[in-house]
Amino acid sequence: YSAHRIKQRLRPTHQREASTPPSPSRRRWWPLLLLALALLALLLWWALRRPSPQQLYADYYQTYPLSLSQRATEQPDPLAQIDRHYQNGEFDRALPLLEQSLREAPDQSQLRLALAITYLELDRPAAAETALRELLANDFDPFREQAQWYLALLYLKRGELTRVRPYLESLAAEEGGDFYKRARRLLGELPLPNLHPGPPLPGK
Repeated sequence: YSAHRIKQRLRPTHQREASTPPSPSRRRWWPLLLLALALLALLLWWALRRPSPQQLYADYYQTYPLSLSQRATEQPDPLAQIDRHYQNGEFDRALPLLEQSLREAPDQSQLRLALAITYLELDRPAAAETALRELLANDFDPFREQAQWYLALLYLKRGELTRVRPYLESLAAEEGGDFYKRARRLLGELPLPNLHPGPPLPGK
């Protein structure tokens, strides 16, 4: 065969290969890839638009309203002084009085909660965590729900989301509780959790 005749015999083969349509399996694969990319983009958009843990903390944190003294007296009353400083936001002045009062009456849960809130207001989270956990050590403490809520917020501010969820889920399970609605709403707004598990709930 001459070179010319060889080229003539090869040309139809090349034309058939160029005109061969994609296989059915390849046609089915492309829509799945596009769907996966669309879902990935949607998840990324969802994650980026959600507020940060620190933003959520700022939205949900409020100083717990406490009334520490209900007695009307002309005598100096440490609880009245604590109450006045607490209500006025003078937490640096309330702190030493709270610590002294709890040394004298360590079983006063309301004072311990006030101490924990005062620590939070003064940006002393480690001390606040200790005080709140002391409240949770008693399964029948009247301020147990408050301790769970503020521990959840404390961990939220630190970005420890896997430690936040157990407290919120416990509060959200108590329909009619003081923090039921807030806990359910915050659970729905939490960002994706980190990968570091926290300790189990006290008493669980």
